[in-house]
Order: sequence, then structure tokens, then C-alpha cells
Amino acid sequence: MTSSLSQLLATDDFDSPSPEDRFFTAARLLVHAYGMVYSNMSMRSHVTRLVRTCFGILRQIRSVRRSVPRSTLSTLISSFVVSKLDYCNVALAGLPSCHLDHLQSVINAAARLTDGAQRHDHITPLLADLHWLRIPQCIQYKLCVLVYQCVQGSASSYLQNAICPVASAESRRRLRSASSADLIVPAT
Repeated sequence: MTSSLSQLLATDDFDSPSPEDRFFTAARLLVHAYGMVYSNMSMRSHVTRLVRTCFGILRQIRSVRRSVPRSTLSTLISSFVVSKLDYCNVALAGLPSCHLDHLQSVINAAARLTDGAQRHDHITPLLADLHWLRIPQCIQYKLCVLVYQCVQGSASSYLQNAICPVASAESRRRLRSASSADLIVPAT
């Protein structure tokens, strides 16, 4: 991946795409290298590919479910499916519910497979039994953890610089919100 990116950035032909096109192509290559897929800068293709991959893994695990104990089945599903959904899910914040519903269907199918439940069984008790969060709650939890780490100073410096207390903003010091613990994203 790195060699194709460096080859793309090193081309200086007059027939090559414009600098903006080269930048977006390089950005897509970098984003794809981290396991996320964008097409036309929308998350639909990433969510579709992620759901397809996870359901494929679930089909493979379902074929061996009678051969392994429930604890091993739960470990397989957690390590191969749930970890895929958790990876970079902060980037899914703010997505429309139609995309999040597709991801939630993967979690629901994984919970049903782990517990041996039928399709018509209620999913909420299964998720609570497995200590799994719904996708929107999982994204919100990860965002809260990142903000907490930024406030405590244990996050990376680029993340710590991305937020600041309201009281530190010059234009907001006289507001009532300056005495609260609210955070803002500084203007760049």
C-alpha cells in the first residue's frame, strides 16, 4: 500500500490528474490502508463492506457451532465479528440511523448465534446477557472515553489539542457556560 501511495504522489506527468485529484486519491488509499472504505467520501460503501464481511464470518462460524462449546463460540464471535465492528467505530458518529441499523443487524445476528436464539426472540435480553451495547451506544461510549482521555491528558497530543474548555476561549469567557465543564472544538 505504501509503495502504491508513494508512486502516486511521485508522478509529475503533465497527463496526470490535478493536484486535488491526486490528493483525494492519496487520501482514499490511506483510508483504505486503515481498513475503512470510502467511495465519494460517503460511509455507505464502508458500512456495506463491513456488514458483508461480518455476515460472511458469521456464516462460517455457524457451520462449526455444534462442534464447539458455547464459550468458544462466544470467543470466536467476539474476536472476529465484534472486534471488526468496534474498530474505528468513532468515525461512524453522526451517521444516519439507516446505516447504523445495518451494523446493528450484525450485532443482533451475532448475539442470536452465540445464544442459540431464534430470529423472533427478543434481542435486548440477549445483548444484556452478553454485556454488549447497541451500535449507537457503543459509538457514544467510545467518544466519551476519548474525550475523558483528552481531559485527563492521557490521549495523544493531537487529540488533546482538538478540544478545549469553554473558559479558555477568549470570546466565551464572560458567558455563564464558562463556569461549567463544557468543552468546545477550537476554530482552526
